[in-house]
Parts: sequence; structure tokens; C-alpha cells
Amino acid sequence: MKCIISGYGVSLDTSIAYFGDRSVPFWTDGIESPSFIACGDGYLFALTENSYYAAIYAYRREGMSYRLTDRRNVVGRALCHLAYSPVNKLLIGSCYGSGHVLCAQFDPETGKFGDVDAIEQVGDNQSRAHCAALNRAEDRVYTANLGLDKLFIYRVENGKLVEDAVVSAPQGSGPRHLRLSVDEKLLYVITEYSNQILVYDTSDWSLRQQVSTLPANHFGSSHCSTLCVSKDGRFVYAANRYADNIAVLEVGEDGLLTLKANFDCGGRSPRHMELTESGNHLVICCQNSDWVVIKHINTETGMPTHTTREIPFNAPACVAFL
Repeated sequence: MKCIISGYGVSLDTSIAYFGDRSVPFWTDGIESPSFIACGDGYLFALTENSYYAAIYAYRREGMSYRLTDRRNVVGRALCHLAYSPVNKLLIGSCYGSGHVLCAQFDPETGKFGDVDAIEQVGDNQSRAHCAALNRAEDRVYTANLGLDKLFIYRVENGKLVEDAVVSAPQGSGPRHLRLSVDEKLLYVITEYSNQILVYDTSDWSLRQQVSTLPANHFGSSHCSTLCVSKDGRFVYAANRYADNIAVLEVGEDGLLTLKANFDCGGRSPRHMELTESGNHLVICCQNSDWVVIKHINTETGMPTHTTREIPFNAPACVAFL
């Protein structure tokens, strides 16, 4: 399994690393707080999450290493999420601190960023853009704004984002991350404050379901962080920070969810996680434990069977696969 891990390191520390099957990385770099990364077109994209400014980075893959080809300061504060569109050659960023969604043009031939648009999402409360996701055709971008309790949907036209719809989430829920169902008929949105997954119909943006990610007997603090969907669309996994468990939700024929079980994530504060392409491993970044946990998943039941590996890493925040 080859993956790239990033975390809340500081400059000169190892804050990004490329790992194979061993705990010794092939390549490392040290930039300030690269709390999220994305891959595409033979490049690794990273950011600096800082309360005062935002920066984006492009690294070209060269064998078992990466070489920095561009760095750009951009509009916004606390840039916390990236998504890359190979079809449109666009890097899309979400700024938790300022409420901006960034759209940076990118040239894979030169490894350089071009024009960067900054869209300010506005509303009655403090705007906190937190995530962007693309559909398979890469002509739609779905974004979650945790502070405004809204989803902003954009069309991609000529390298620009054009607002298509604004959808309300329940007040105080805090929509944080989102993923489309396999057939793209539904949008699954995980909420930081209400510890739920909201299920929206993408044809009319009606709210079809609200389901808790916590077991019925849970008492105490929890703030959801992220979710992922199995490739076959049968299971959704949701990370509960502070409760420190992963919820397994079964997907019905109608796409709606049933909480099946919760299992221990193997550490503290699961901030981000991803399923491998095969679906038989779930890689979990346990930020406050300083390690990344890899759980073997039974693809028939959706449940973990055992922990296959733990990778030591300072304040891990994101994992991406090549």
C-alpha cells in the first residue's frame, strides 16, 4: 500500500511523507501545517492551514520522490481542505477561517498555478467553508459551510465556479464534509456539531434523512470529522472525534442509511480517513495519538477484522493514495 500522509507539523519538521509497506518513508518534506492534501495528474497538492494567511503547494512526482514545482500565497485564512479536478485542471480549496472557496488553475506541463479565484460564501453567521467534492464528470462542485449551515453547489464553466444552488442544513448542525453516493443520486453530509449524516436528494435537494453516527448509549463529547463511502456503495464510514470511534452505516436499496455498529478507531481524534481502492483497508489519521492506524475490513460485512499496521506520525491530519 502506497500512501501520502500529512499533519500539523511545522516548517523543518516532517509534515508530509510518502510511505510504502514500511514505516520508513520514501520521501519527506517539512512545510507549515499541511492539514490536507490531494493527488492528481502526477502531482501532490498541499496547503498551509494558518489563521492569518493561506498557501498552496504543487509537487511533481519523480520516481519514489516528489519535487516542489510551485508555491502560492492565496486569499483566505485557515485553508483546510483541497480537491483536485484533472478534467478541468483546477485545485479547489476551502477556507475555514475566512469562508472563501478558492479555484486555482493549474498547468501540469509546467507544474505552476495560474489564476486563482476566491469566492466568498456569505450568510448571517461567521462563514466557515470546510470541504469540496466533485462528481464523476467533474462539472459540479459540492461544498459544505460549517458556520452558515449551508451547502453551496457550483457548476464548472470555463475554469470558473458558477453558483448553481444554495441548500440549507438544520440550524446548528455544522455540515463539515460530504461525499456522493455511488450513483450520485444522493449526497451524504457529515455534521460536526449534531454528529449526524444528512442525506440529500441531488435532484431537488430535499433532505431525505438525518441519522446519528453515535451509539445509543454514548454520553459525552463528540464532533464528527469526515466520512467515506465504500466503492460498491454498500457502506458509509463516519469518524467521531473525542468519542474516538468509527461508525459503520449500511446503505439500503434506496440509498438511505442504517447505523450498523461503532468500532474503536485505535487512537484519539480521528480527523481524516480513507478506504483503499480495494475497500479492504481503512486508513485512519489519529491526530492526538501521533499515529495512523490501518484496519483490515471485511468487504462483505463492512466491519474491521484486525489492525494490520500503525504508522508513527506527528499529529496526522490527512491521508491520500496515489
